[in-house]
Amino acid sequence: MASVIDEQVAALRRNVRDFIATITALPEPLFLTKFDDAWTPRDVAAHFIGWNRASIRGTRDLMAGRMPYLLDDPGKDFSRANAFLVKEVGSRDRDDLIRQLEDSSEELAAFMQTLDPADWDTDWGVTFEAGPRTFRNSLEPLVQDYVNHRHQLERWIEGRV
Repeated sequence: MASVIDEQVAALRRNVRDFIATITALPEPLFLTKFDDAWTPRDVAAHFIGWNRASIRGTRDLMAGRMPYLLDDPGKDFSRANAFLVKEVGSRDRDDLIRQLEDSSEELAAFMQTLDPADWDTDWGVTFEAGPRTFRNSLEPLVQDYVNHRHQLERWIEGRV
């Protein structure tokens, strides 16, 4: 029987693959075109690269009883954290970003598989948004965010055709 972590790793890999297929299918000029008055598809890819890496560090912070570093002052809807991560990944080359996305998501998947499924809902003594921070509420939203952003991009693409 698959553990909750095995299920999340499988979902992460599937969602990353589907997101990459969506940005790969974009005509090259659209990759750097704003679609929501703020972000380009490039920015979304950079955001994911950053969050994949930050999730590893943040989970280690959590296990040590520390607030994950990006949650100290994330901004409304994580706007400050997202802006920091998008800027931190400087590349504008789609192929390079896809490689970084593949690598960072595999690093995250491998890290997740080192976690004990019994700890998935452990309260590590860190409170965020009026509740305890757990592996579940730290990692599962990122896995789902790939789906949300892919659908957002697909709707934008459909509106341009």
